[in-house]
This record gives sequence, C-alpha cells and structure tokens, in this order.
Amino acid sequence: MSRYLAFLALMAVVVVVAASPKQDYMVRPFPGNCAFFYSCASFNCPNGMVFDPSSSRCSPRGFRHPLTRGDTALFPDDSDSSRYWECTKMPCPSGLEFNPVTLKCDDPITAGCTP
Repeated sequence: MSRYLAFLALMAVVVVVAASPKQDYMVRPFPGNCAFFYSCASFNCPNGMVFDPSSSRCSPRGFRHPLTRGDTALFPDDSDSSRYWECTKMPCPSGLEFNPVTLKCDDPITAGCTP
C-alpha cells in the first residue's frame, strides 16, 4: 500500500510539471505536517456561479476561505472564482518531507518545510 501511495505522490508531481498554464492538477503543502502534501484537481462552477467553500457548493455569491474535512480540502482558485480545487492528503515516502518550493518530496534538510 505504501508503494502505491508513493507512486501516486510521484505521479502528482509529474502532472504538475507537465500541466498547461491553466492547470487541472496541482500539489500544495499540507498545513502542520511536512510528511504530507495535498494532491489537487480543479473543477468549474456553472456559468455565473462561484465556489463557496463554507458550503462546499457553487453559489451565486462566493467566499474565499478554504474548507478542510479530515484528509480532504476544498480551496477556491485565487485567479478564477468560478473554479475550485478538491485536494486529498498524500504522504511523502518514509523519511522525506514536502518541499513547498520544488513541489516534491525531498530530504528534510533540503525541503525547508516548517509545519
């Protein structure tokens, strides 16, 4: 199982590097624990609606605060209020930490992650 999760983590990083300018996938730091990161996919709200993370729905008006539930988080897109990111907590391989600059799991000394 841990090899599968490590593979998924690696694939998330590969997808980010290969993504187009308007990304459909991204990774981001997991707050409070450097051994994890979020793997995220983007979604669009219907025309004229914006994402409201407080209700986890698209609505006519929007709020700009992330919503977290256990290992899942929803984040509004900073540049497009009709888009949002659904993110899943992913572990780095044993002994590594997420590097918020390179967006990869890295040696803890190099990663420079602060929980």
